[in-house]
Amino acid sequence: MNIKKKMHILITTTDKVYKNQSLKKSFSEKDTLGGNDPYSASKAALEVICDYYNYKLKNNNKILNIARSGNVIGGGDFSKDRIFPDIYKSIKNKTTLSIRNPNSVRPWQHVLEPLYGYLRIVEKSNKTRLKSNAFNFGPHNNQSISVKEILKITQTFYPRLKYQIKAKQEFYESSYLFLNSALVKKYIFYEQIWNINKTVSKTINWYLDFLKKKDVLKISIQDINDFEKNF
Repeated sequence: MNIKKKMHILITTTDKVYKNQSLKKSFSEKDTLGGNDPYSASKAALEVICDYYNYKLKNNNKILNIARSGNVIGGGDFSKDRIFPDIYKSIKNKTTLSIRNPNSVRPWQHVLEPLYGYLRIVEKSNKTRLKSNAFNFGPHNNQSISVKEILKITQTFYPRLKYQIKAKQEFYESSYLFLNSALVKKYIFYEQIWNINKTVSKTINWYLDFLKKKDVLKISIQDINDFEKNF
């Protein structure tokens, strides 16, 4: 890398990078990486590449940090095979939602939570030369709940939501995923702002407003303002 000036590099991967055997343990940054599915394997491979560049950039006025975030939800996501985009499609098309793994437990958080943390990492690094490291961004332990529980909370805000369980799982997914975020709390004082009910409320209402053709840019900015006020 020929750039001479000071540089901070932040790479975002995922909480799926850990070698997960569904043991109901909270993964810390020192746990073994690995992948039992293509997505996890690809993200773990990315981190191996990051390790290489961290070695190359050592003592070269460059800092490379990695952010591993838990399952993020929030308005504006229309990706395939994700819980709230699928909920949105079922509401829009007036169909019954199909769920493949209702008992899978995930560390749910609103997308604004880790985004705030990413900015804090860069800010901290620019001010104090934060050491190159990997950081977990996850919710409080009691916010890691099952897909079925997420759906029940969603139904409190949209009672007409209906879902059914798929008879057969199409591909492998770990049953449990928990993150230990103690390291990032120590270094940048990161803390989850919204609880799971507020997180789901903000998410489902964004999609409902989108369906009503409301100004979702204005709504998104208001969500950011609310997040900052709560912080």
